[in-house]
Amino acid sequence: MDNRYKRLGKNSFLVFIGRAGSSVISMLMLPFYTHWLSSGEYGTYDLINTYSMILMGLISCSIADSIFIFPKNADEQGRTKYYTSGYMFVALGTLVFAGVMWALQLFSGLYGWTGVIFEKSWFILAFAVCQFIQQYSQSFTRSIDRMQVYSFTGIIFTGGIALFSFYLLPKYGLNGYLYAIIFANLLSSGFTIIASKSYKYLSLRAFDRASLVELLKYGIPLFPNGLMWWFVNSLNRPVMEANLGLEAVGIYAVAHKFPSMLSILVNVFGTAWSITMLEEFGKPDFNRFFNRTSKMLYFVMIVGCCVISALSKVIVIIFADDSYFEAWRYVPVLTLGVVMILLSSNVGGVFMAEKKSKYFFYSSIWGAVASLVATFLCIKYWGLQGAAIAVAISSFVIAVSRICYAWKHINQMPLIWYTLMTLLCILFIVIVILDAPLYINIPIYAGILVAICLLSRDVLAPVYETAKSLIIKKIIR
Repeated sequence: MDNRYKRLGKNSFLVFIGRAGSSVISMLMLPFYTHWLSSGEYGTYDLINTYSMILMGLISCSIADSIFIFPKNADEQGRTKYYTSGYMFVALGTLVFAGVMWALQLFSGLYGWTGVIFEKSWFILAFAVCQFIQQYSQSFTRSIDRMQVYSFTGIIFTGGIALFSFYLLPKYGLNGYLYAIIFANLLSSGFTIIASKSYKYLSLRAFDRASLVELLKYGIPLFPNGLMWWFVNSLNRPVMEANLGLEAVGIYAVAHKFPSMLSILVNVFGTAWSITMLEEFGKPDFNRFFNRTSKMLYFVMIVGCCVISALSKVIVIIFADDSYFEAWRYVPVLTLGVVMILLSSNVGGVFMAEKKSKYFFYSSIWGAVASLVATFLCIKYWGLQGAAIAVAISSFVIAVSRICYAWKHINQMPLIWYTLMTLLCILFIVIVILDAPLYINIPIYAGILVAICLLSRDVLAPVYETAKSLIIKKIIR
């Protein structure tokens, strides 16, 4: 048991290093990217990336997720069949969709259709294929237990974008940046395949229909869930393009990058949390354990949201070009959305432990419906801020629906406490966005943070007692 926990801790640390490292590189390079790309060009890139994610799901039927599951306990021959069959299926799918993209280009020229989806269709296809290769090779690397290789792929990817961009972006503008991302995807995929020695499992003779059917049976049901999440997180992009223009999409995309600092914690915690839930689910004190842990993490995320919101203007000034300064107004609400995603991810661990994945899909449907309604209404009345509000609303709806589905296992959850904490965070965000002078805002910020801490006395008490005992021990020594 101890070895399992050590392995979990090591893997979580490696994932954190990879994701944190890539996030740091991306953040440091943001001033360079925003200097050479106008907000309209950055918006075009964001839309290409958004459309490519959907296209990747259509081409691959989500078998990048399947390739992590099935080869894990297979022998060498079985791994070769799975790995090769998946690649060959996607190669065929790519040819089919290349024909679709050619038709889009043809008809857009004949009928004068405009928009990123028509004008940049070949880049969308290239992004989709390159992203698939990277995800597929990474998932297989995890399956054959090469976590060190997996963890550093993100750093190589973002580092590759930086290196290629230094040469291509100043010379070729937006197209140079798009090529830099494609080359970086290929570089990181090549590193993963070579360093993990995955190439040993690729053989054209090893195509196996039965293995492919297994991959597809697992992968295809995941695509609708992924589509629902696309509605939650990305539907606003084409709506913004149609109503507000590409410049607005670019500013929003830059604002969306900064809450990723909290997203790293969400992703890394989710890796460790999923294992812990499997270990603890069904035990007599599970309800109490879940609620104590969840409450402590929610307190940390609420405080983190308040800090990032208060510093949003400073963060944007440091990490983005002056033309993107307006992005700071949308950072606080988008960060609140990340907090809601964490809460829903927390509760989702119950469904995984129950082995009832249907609740992931059900809650995603509620979120997608909320996103659809809120996106069109909020963007109409509040523009870019409306797009951010719609994301926060849909993430909140997912969290609430998951709490309802999991309630019999977590019915000790202090809903009044969660409500008050969320309302205090929203109040903090509203004060930030109103942008009063600092001599007015700082006392209000301090008052709200004190109220948050007072509400969370039971969360902070164990931390205080532990810190006090450590200090006393050091003094005695």
